[in-house]
This record gives sequence, structure tokens and C-alpha cells, in this order.
Amino acid sequence: MTQGCINKMKTKQTEYYIGGHVHYYGGVNSFDFGHIHYYQGITSRNYGGVDSHRHYLGGVTTFNNGHVHCYQVVTGPGIPAGIGCHVHCFYGITSANGRGPHVHRYLGTTLPAPNDRYYY
Repeated sequence: MTQGCINKMKTKQTEYYIGGHVHYYGGVNSFDFGHIHYYQGITSRNYGGVDSHRHYLGGVTTFNNGHVHCYQVVTGPGIPAGIGCHVHCFYGITSANGRGPHVHRYLGTTLPAPNDRYYY
């Protein structure tokens, strides 16, 4: 796994930015009104600085109890997760749908992805 997270590119006197990664994520939201929903997806490509970048994530939950919920959030900054990798934490509240209507809370951590770096 360590080798898969290292992204290297070196040339003489030339600087290259190795960037543009995404993360997979998924989970189960809070148990409310007698049911749960599942969510999963792939984040947007990173934006912001190399050391302080973030991602957008969003989508539609599974269809449970006769309805779905929408969700969208911006992740927190990257957190080191082994040599050459990082993850992002996220949390939010879904759209209000279903009987009630009601919302669900969700939180999680993305799967690891390679760090972006400047190489010379």
C-alpha cells in the first residue's frame, strides 16, 4: 500500500505539480424516524493549496422507508495517513425529506489517497 500512495516525478531543473486526486467515501447516516440510509461516492478533485486542500462530496442516499435524502459538504483539510497518503474527515446534515419531513446526520473519513507534491 505504501508504494501505491507515493507519486514521484523528477526532472532536471524543471518543476512539475503532481496533483488532481480524488477520494472514495461511504457510510451509514444516523438512525432517525426508525430507519437509516447508506451513502457512497467519489469526491471532487482537490482544490486549494498542496498542504491545505479540500474536496467537495455529495450525492443522494439509498432509497429507504419510501424516500431518499440529498447531501453535500466540503471536507476538512488532509490528515496524514501513512507514508505518502492522507485522508479527509467530513460531517453534515442531509436534506429534509420523507415523513416528517426529517433529516439525518452523517460523518466519516475518506479512504486514503496519494499526497500531491512539487517535485524538482
